[in-house]
Amino acid sequence: MTESDELGLVERVFLRIGSAETDDQLESCLDRFLPPVLLKLNSSEEAVRKKVMELLVHVNKRLKSRPKVLLPVEELIKQYRDPDATSIITNFSIIYIRMGFPRLAPDKQAELVPLLFRCLEGKPKAQQDSILLLMTPALGFITMPTDPEKRKNMFEVDEKTRADILNYFMDVLLLPYNVQGLLSQTSRPASAPAGNSPKPASPPGLSEYSLRRVTGDTPLSAEALEKTKLGIIKFLGAELFPENAVICHYIIASSDTRHSVATAADFELKRIQGTVDWNDLENVRQLFGLFQGTMDVKGQPPTKPELKRTPACTRIRLKIFPIFLRSREAACVFPSCVQVIFDCLYGQNTNAKLKNMAVQFVHHVCFNCKDNKFQPISSVLLSGMMKLISETKDDSRLRSLAYVAVGKIVRRAPQLVKKDIGLAQKLFDAIGQEDAESRLAVQEALSLMSSAYTDIDQSARILMEALITQNIEKDEAQARTMAVQYAKVVFPADHVPSRFILLLACGDNKEDIQVEARKALYGEKKRDKDGNEVEREAVVLPDFSTIMNYINTQVQQRTASQRLHTVGSQKLPFSPAAYEQVII
Repeated sequence: MTESDELGLVERVFLRIGSAETDDQLESCLDRFLPPVLLKLNSSEEAVRKKVMELLVHVNKRLKSRPKVLLPVEELIKQYRDPDATSIITNFSIIYIRMGFPRLAPDKQAELVPLLFRCLEGKPKAQQDSILLLMTPALGFITMPTDPEKRKNMFEVDEKTRADILNYFMDVLLLPYNVQGLLSQTSRPASAPAGNSPKPASPPGLSEYSLRRVTGDTPLSAEALEKTKLGIIKFLGAELFPENAVICHYIIASSDTRHSVATAADFELKRIQGTVDWNDLENVRQLFGLFQGTMDVKGQPPTKPELKRTPACTRIRLKIFPIFLRSREAACVFPSCVQVIFDCLYGQNTNAKLKNMAVQFVHHVCFNCKDNKFQPISSVLLSGMMKLISETKDDSRLRSLAYVAVGKIVRRAPQLVKKDIGLAQKLFDAIGQEDAESRLAVQEALSLMSSAYTDIDQSARILMEALITQNIEKDEAQARTMAVQYAKVVFPADHVPSRFILLLACGDNKEDIQVEARKALYGEKKRDKDGNEVEREAVVLPDFSTIMNYINTQVQQRTASQRLHTVGSQKLPFSPAAYEQVII
């Protein structure tokens, strides 16, 4: 075709469209001529291309004032998908697809969604975002085939495109319902100079870029956004994606402020949670990224400001944390596991529940974190728990959890207390200062820590002797119980001062303390698999003369200090039960 022929053809189309008086006439002309006219943009003749551009400008003006005029979207999609199409054809096709798709009825939009899905592969990021922005509100209107294979064939895309789609869906699910208000508050006033408009404040979980790409030029109303989110949940529930790939979407949606969305997501979450691998490292990292927002890693290039995601809101964090507590892998992701703990304890975006979960996560880390990762962070965790104990006065539950966490940390990292018994002394003192609930937690912490002191320095050993001597006759039964345990665990069986403490405990007014002290002195009864008592291991005792001299010295000291037991009219330095064990 010659240049004059091409030009004449475009002019005739221009005349036909220009002479269309009614919406129906204009729609009919566009349905017939718009896709082939766009192909003329490939013409080698500049005059033809110029005439086509004039025609498209005219069409755009007409369409702007006629929102009910439909465009041949399906033909435009096919033209856009054509692998032989040049970039100019695809660029203009997507413009008219974006213009025409929202004008279609919902059922027609739903019918075209599978075609749009297939348009995503290999396209530029901006065009992918445009297509996803168009089709996402239509997901709820799709009628899915009952056959799983047919469903997958309808929406089959490559792995990279699938990941892009899921990332987009996640950003939509993170959108707050007041997004129109947020964007309007940050829009530039008419009187403000150009180029000085403030950037939109990114809602929790989103970045400037992700907010911009899921809102487009006209953000959805709250009601439309709710329907869109429900459509996404319905679409994800059609089993088109692996369960591990959509678990984060359900967690986000289950914390939605709209009941309909949260209920639908909860249903899907319960349906798949039994088969999801909570130790999948990719999922765990994604959850940490959602929880924390974008964290720059030392030694790696910093993230561009517009791509930095803000941390998730408290509702989402409350949904994520129980998953951290059941995932062994979450306890090993460093430094995120430590950052999450301290963020929830001392950050701004937290509450009482998150603080409790953060300390439970410390317990979880103590049990599941590998040694090579736990040892470097143990001192940080210990100082964090001690700080929490000192600063938290009105939450006994949280204090109790923190005390037990201290015991578990020291048990995993005994090197923290090898040269200093200051921590044990603080906890022994805390027994007399805490309420009943926290006192039991302190006892548990001391019990967990006891084995860490078995190999302490000689100077620390002397201080430990003084500490348990001081506590063996305190009023609090927990203090006496722990003094017995430390005398048993920390010191060898022939150690004189600790054996003397155990002798005193044999005369305690609490039977369980007496029993534990006797077990420590003489060993426990052992039974075979049939329940018959077998011979105990040989009992190791201190040198006779040494222990007798020590007891005699204690008798004199206690008599001089008037620390005596009254039995009838007699005053004795020890209780009769303790005397009995001395004789034995």
